[in-house]
This record gives sequence, C-alpha cells and structure tokens, in this order.
Amino acid sequence: MTVKPRERRAHKKSRRGCGNCKLRRVKCGEETPACKQCKAFGVDCTYDGKVTGLRFAGESTFSLADPVAEIPKPRHDASHDGYRTSWTPPKPRYADQLQVALGVMNRHAGLESETRDLDAYRIGLADLEMLQKFRDRTVMTVGTKQSSLVYQKEIFQLAHTYDFLKHIVLTLTSLHDQYLHGIRKIDVSTAQHWVKGTQLFQSALRSKIPEESKDALWATAALLGAIQFASFEASCPQEAWPLKAYEASDLDWLKMSDGKKAVYRIADPTRPESAFSKLKIDHSWLYRAVDYSHAPSIALSRDYVDIFGLGPSSTGENNPYHSAAMAQARCLNIVCTPETLIEFLSFLGNVNPELFKLIDRKEPKALLLIACWYAKVFKYQWWIQRRGLIEGRALCIYLESAARQDARMERLLRWPRREFGLPVKDDEGAVPTGIWTPCASAGSILCVV
Repeated sequence: MTVKPRERRAHKKSRRGCGNCKLRRVKCGEETPACKQCKAFGVDCTYDGKVTGLRFAGESTFSLADPVAEIPKPRHDASHDGYRTSWTPPKPRYADQLQVALGVMNRHAGLESETRDLDAYRIGLADLEMLQKFRDRTVMTVGTKQSSLVYQKEIFQLAHTYDFLKHIVLTLTSLHDQYLHGIRKIDVSTAQHWVKGTQLFQSALRSKIPEESKDALWATAALLGAIQFASFEASCPQEAWPLKAYEASDLDWLKMSDGKKAVYRIADPTRPESAFSKLKIDHSWLYRAVDYSHAPSIALSRDYVDIFGLGPSSTGENNPYHSAAMAQARCLNIVCTPETLIEFLSFLGNVNPELFKLIDRKEPKALLLIACWYAKVFKYQWWIQRRGLIEGRALCIYLESAARQDARMERLLRWPRREFGLPVKDDEGAVPTGIWTPCASAGSILCVV
C-alpha cells in the first residue's frame, strides 16, 4: 500500500505583518497597535521595518495591582520644594493572602494563561546544560554563600519537580550567559522560558498550595526579582527611564518588592520545615517598614537631613521619604557584597506607597533616593549592573535642572555622579579627581560628628 505524502495546505501569506512575526516565521494577524501573536508571545509588536530583533515586553514579573491607587495626588506648594508631603498612610489591604498574590502577576502573561497548554515540560540537552550552569555558576551570584548552598542542593532538585521554577531558573541562567557574552537583546528561547514560567507560577498561586511546594514558590519569587533587574536593553541614558518616553513597565523592578511580600506570606520561608529557615536570614524588610530613626551609628549631613525632612518629629507615618531615606543612610558606609545584599534590599522594602507615587511622577527628591541607591549597588551584582549604571546616569542627567535650583540637591548629586562616571564640579567650579569618601565635603550624605 502506497502512502501518499501529505500535501501542504495552501495559505495566504501575510505581506504587511509585523517585524516580530516575520522574525519568528508565524502568520501575523496584522492587528494594530499590537497583533495577537506578539501579545501572546510577550514581545513588543512593531511594524517598523528597521527593527531587527525581538523586543521582549519585559513584564513577566509580578507586582501588586496599583499599590498606590488610593493615595491622593500631592498638592503643589512652591514653599516646600514643589510638593506638600502631609499624608495619612493607607491601611494594608491583605484580606486574602492568595488573592493578593494573584494580584501581583504581570500584565502580558495573565489574561490568556488559563487557555494555554500547561503540560509538563520536557528537558532537552540545551536545557540540561543550562541547569548545570545554574548549579555551578549562576547560583553563586544571586545570594550569600549560605543561600548558594541551598540553591545548589534543594532548589536545584525542586527545579526538576516544579516546572514554574524550572523555567525561571533557565531564564535567569540564560540572561547570565547573555550578560557574560555582552548580549543586550533577550533571545527567543529566554523569552519563552520567562513567559512560560510566569504563567505556570500564576497557575500555581491560583491553586491549592501544598506544603511541599512552598519553597519552590519562594525561590521563584526571589529569582524573578533578579530577572526583572537583568532584563534591560537600553544602551544609553537617553533610552532609559526617566529620560525616555513613559512605559507602563518602567518601574516593574521596584514593584517586585510588593509581589515578594505577598508570596512571602504564602510560602513563609521561616517555617521550620523550609530549606530557607536554615539560613537565618531576616526577611522582615519584605513585609513591614523598618524605622531606623534611632540607629546610633548613623550621622547624616545637614543637606541630607534638610532635603528629606528628617527632623526630630519625622517618622514613617508623617514623612513619605523617612523610612527609605533612613534605610539607605544605614547602608551608605557599607560595601555591597553578596553577604550584605539583604541590607541594601531593605531600601526597596521601605519604599512606601506615597513615595512610589512620587517616584512614578519623577519628583526630584524621590529620584535622588533612587540615584543614590543605584550608586551603591550597581557595581557588585551582575543582574543589576547594566540597569543600575545606565538608569543611574539617566537619573543624574534628569536631576540637573533641579540641582541648578537647589544647592543641596547639587551637592548631594556629586557622589552618585562620580560613581556613574559623570563629570562633577566642586564649589570652585573645578572637576575634582580621586575616590569620594563620606566626609569629603559638606554636601556628603554621611558626615562623622
């Protein structure tokens, strides 16, 4: 019996399809402003023929749905640096922990995930090699020496059991590979793992959560944080926030701490049976604000105190800058290393809803806090290096106008500008050289008294 070869069904080719569909060799629906194929795959849809590579949407992370939705817009007041900061913090909205966790999921992987194929993923040879790289190399770059041992053993094994963790591990390791080879564009395979891992993670949070899966959920949340920082494609400050045109995903990296808070409540890595409980790491920064107002080791310069209103009556309840400014000051005389990274992440945990709103509106003092934080951490972690350097420079450039109007701002910006390799003028107008020290000038953030 002769079997006739299957004839290929004739189909109409898309002549006006988007660049990404042509690159992936799939039929484009030609919808505008974004086709269905690109929305489903998680890439930015473009009909610009000059674009030669996939532009991943970069939104496969999780963040609380508008954590500042209930906060009124600050009123303009020229007598107080342009903003009046009297406010009442909103009450926490944690009626249902699972519902909160679902609210943190990203935009592009959320709506259609229930209709997609969530079957078990079969590891190929390339994936196996990448998992080996994670265990032998990448795992050493995302935490302390102690946590690296946990990731090498328990979490590595969990990645073989839970597909959502497996895809996220593959995503981070692939991004690390691209970083080591100087590649900025996220490739198709990495984008697929990121989208798939986020979909599966969302599905797991929607379902009844077994005790044995909680460590995998927490590890996924932690790795997603590093992924969001590492997924950065800008090549110069003009292409980066806050200089570039607004995009909804601009502050996704900052929203990550809210997403982690929700997953923390569900997974509870401090429970005795958790592999993370052996590390004795204080994760309290994730779920409650830390008040450093009585820390005896912090001696702040007059500029820093004045510009953020850190007087005797300042607290986290009446000053939106207070908690983050004090958390940052506590770290300014500490070198960022894998062992001290948790101290620097406390800054993100202390960005309260109103401060987030001010950052989103590009209020100068709020942006100054971010610039100083980037200046401390960007050199020491590969997954934050590119974003920290380029966005840090973009922040300093954006703040030049405010610095010309406020001498305190100008003096406080000198240190981050030096760290980012930008020219700095001293009080006499000359550009100084050498390494900055905390007490080098009256405008320093820290000052020994």
